[in-house]
Amino acid sequence: MHANSTVTIHELFRRRAAASPDAVALTWGAARFSYAELDRLSQTLAGRLEDAGVGAGATVALIMDRAPEMFIGMLAILKCGAAYLPLEPNTPPARAMFCLDAAGVDLVITDRDCRALSGAFRKTLRFQAQELAAAPVPLRAAREVDAEVDADAPAYIMFTSGTTSEPKGVVVPHRGVTRLVIDTNYIAIAPADAILQCSTPSFDASTLEIWGALLNGATLVLYTGAVLDPNLFRRHIVEHGVTIAWLTAAVFHLFAESCLDALRPLKVLLAGGDVLRPAAVRKVLDGIEGITLVNGYGPTENTTFTCCHVMTRANPPGATVPIGRPVSGTEVFILDPERRPVAAGATGELYTAGQGVALGYLNSGGRGGAFFRDPALAAGLIYRTGDLVRMNEDGQVEFLGRQDNEIKLRGYRISLGEVRSNLLALAGVREAVVSCQKQDGGDQLLVAYLQVNEGQGLDARSVRKQLRGTVPPYMIPDQIAVGTALPINKNGKIDSKKLFSTAA
Repeated sequence: MHANSTVTIHELFRRRAAASPDAVALTWGAARFSYAELDRLSQTLAGRLEDAGVGAGATVALIMDRAPEMFIGMLAILKCGAAYLPLEPNTPPARAMFCLDAAGVDLVITDRDCRALSGAFRKTLRFQAQELAAAPVPLRAAREVDAEVDADAPAYIMFTSGTTSEPKGVVVPHRGVTRLVIDTNYIAIAPADAILQCSTPSFDASTLEIWGALLNGATLVLYTGAVLDPNLFRRHIVEHGVTIAWLTAAVFHLFAESCLDALRPLKVLLAGGDVLRPAAVRKVLDGIEGITLVNGYGPTENTTFTCCHVMTRANPPGATVPIGRPVSGTEVFILDPERRPVAAGATGELYTAGQGVALGYLNSGGRGGAFFRDPALAAGLIYRTGDLVRMNEDGQVEFLGRQDNEIKLRGYRISLGEVRSNLLALAGVREAVVSCQKQDGGDQLLVAYLQVNEGQGLDARSVRKQLRGTVPPYMIPDQIAVGTALPINKNGKIDSKKLFSTAA
């Protein structure tokens, strides 16, 4: 069993706060919060949450911009024995309501007017860190719930794109997080480190950023911009002494090609969410003395990372960038369709087990879907990733692609079927075809073709405008073509080559 896999996130944080109370836990612009302050503020908020009925087994949503209150809220929720559900403020109301209802959320912590999402059975709570700092620590502290929750209890829920038209909530336990960031084999995080928090908290890369810092005594540096700007990114790194950062593959390629200097002060750079281009990796390793680059791979269902490949100037990639070896507390299996191990070098589907595997999908009881049990293969739940891989001659796992119609694009996992369902729901749309198209240079675009009724007046701009009310921004196609007929090939099937060459 992995070290600390029996301890909760909030207990590990308390131990850090007790050991180094004056160390800087979090920065947001000029604001600084010590570990002792963050512990006290979250404890005060936890008392309020308990007064509102939050306890072990509950789920509390967080709908707010990146600010200290977001992370105070996360800690407070965990201290109550509850799980947090982060949702982006720009989540379409219909989707947000679906997630809140599915998770049984009774309380939303927010920094804005969310009355449209509340009602008789759901309340909202707004607070400011300054207000908590002036309030007395509640006599009835949240510590009493520690006996009720353990490392197998849910820590957070994140919704991913589903194979149907509905998103799926992944229930991640405390042990998955501690196994990800404590005493692991792909990175060593020390109290002297500073980690940039740049990912949206509803994206599981944020788990690495947030808890990698706060459970190791390091400093969590909050990115203050609304969008990623290379100049602001570099300023954060320089002014706050950032040593560790994470980028999606697409942003990594952008920085490698045109903003290499912004990465120069880093000690460790992690990237993933899509395939890394070897040329871009070599450019970073050759251009920045002493940097370590980690290719991190993994689905949300296995707590951010399943495998990692650590690279330095001494071991650059070859023709491809492997996803590497399983992280600590993780087992991987490469199996054929009958769930038998494939030969070395042969293609198979990746399965994973161990401390990082989620408790299952929300309201499934850990049963069904891609989660299953097979004592002959591994103890506990096993997750079927749907990713095709192979083991290379060096014992490194190489990613080959998706087995189904789910893709990973710019760090987000997207179901092409869910995108198609939302397009078909638009008035006047008779048929929709969605694809992920690789561009010159290796980048990918989400492309859609719509067959519409004549005289409907739909174009790419109007389609995008309607989609903004139903799906997150990352699920809106980059290119959309609209027509009254679909090209058919000699086999009677839609001719994808002709189809997507017309998308714009």
